[in-house]
Amino acid sequence: HLLPGWVGVNYLLWPRMLLNLLGLACVGLPFFYALSGFVLYYVYREDPPRERKKLFLFWVKRFARIAPTFYLSLLLGIWPFLQELIAAHGTGPGLVRTALYLIANLFFLSAWLPFTLNFNFPTWSISVEIFCYLLFPFLLQRAARLSRAETWFGLACAYFTGAVIQGGAVLIWPELAHWPYEPGNLSSNLTNFLQLNPLVHLPEFLFGVLLGRLWHLQKGERPRGDACLLGGIVLLILFLETGIRWPFLMLTSFLFLPLEALLLWGGAGRRGALTEWLERPRVVLLGESTYAMYVLHVPLGIWWAKLVGTGSPYWSFLGYFAMLCLVSVMLHLYFEVPLRTRLVRIFEERK
Repeated sequence: HLLPGWVGVNYLLWPRMLLNLLGLACVGLPFFYALSGFVLYYVYREDPPRERKKLFLFWVKRFARIAPTFYLSLLLGIWPFLQELIAAHGTGPGLVRTALYLIANLFFLSAWLPFTLNFNFPTWSISVEIFCYLLFPFLLQRAARLSRAETWFGLACAYFTGAVIQGGAVLIWPELAHWPYEPGNLSSNLTNFLQLNPLVHLPEFLFGVLLGRLWHLQKGERPRGDACLLGGIVLLILFLETGIRWPFLMLTSFLFLPLEALLLWGGAGRRGALTEWLERPRVVLLGESTYAMYVLHVPLGIWWAKLVGTGSPYWSFLGYFAMLCLVSVMLHLYFEVPLRTRLVRIFEERK
């Protein structure tokens, strides 16, 4: 989100392969939702949250995982955002707009109300994730009863639901096929719904849940993890490097789910050199810290630009990135984990 604007026109001089990978990083969105569904099924399949206490405990744990750092990002971003709105609209309207945006984000409604996304645009996906968490216990109960054939059918339905929604939209409104994204004269409400609305991304989460069910049904038929993981990575890179101008809506939804399923299958497969390396404590810590990095990279980038500046773009960006990594790790260790543990303990004690 920040790199192209930070380094300016020199960004376009980078190797084409690197530019493609950075520019098409949006394919990670459907993988993120599918990964969530897969992991949640894997964790809760033996002890599903059915009773009222377990159900609320599940939601409390999800809230405790997401909310503290998300709310910290709001706190860090509110002042520069308020200054920007006051400068553009005046003191009164600026304060009203800021309050409206803040309320929408506090209740994870920004993806449902896209006009409030100026606050910290990348966090719209948190609204989708919260929506999926609310539905997961009920999806789990249904998925856990499926046979292998029914699970395969469900996976196909989840994939083609995304294809019908986004592919149909591109056929009806060809402007949506442009890359970079150029909605033209289309209503912003329509384009925001197709790109951001949680209902549109629910099939990707369901795809992950059903993939978790299929994995459970495999039992002793575990594949070699490294082979699937490397195969998925190589195939995904090859598809992204073909030069085909994939419609943006398809990139951010269903298109590469089968290849991303290989990554999930490989990560959960039989251990190999690569999967064992990914399980090293420092690598796991870095992975667990990426949530803070994702949520905070925009507000911290704004403050870095204000306090440090971007006069020497490359060095400034490298310094910012190093700071972001360090802050994310420290926040995970000394803010996220202790606060999450405390919130869950409070709920358990009251029950």
